[in-house]
Amino acid sequence: MVPNPVRSDGKVQITNAKGGRLTLTLFDIKGRLITKRDFGDKAAGNMEIPLSDIISERSLSQGLYLLKIEWGAMTLVRRMICYAE
Repeated sequence: MVPNPVRSDGKVQITNAKGGRLTLTLFDIKGRLITKRDFGDKAAGNMEIPLSDIISERSLSQGLYLLKIEWGAMTLVRRMICYAE
């Protein structure tokens, strides 16, 4: 996430050398699913996805979240701190 802590104008920046299906899943700190977005097959390279494309109309409460990134064979989980605007 850039920046982190983040507001609604943040971005997810990721790089993958092999490409594949891209899915982003957002959980609260208790492990409850907030949202899951499937972006389909993406070519290898750099991606920048606005946070607003992940959470749609929802706004996030202030707190700590976990973002699971699945892109082809790569799986990452990153902490994301959200603060009030």
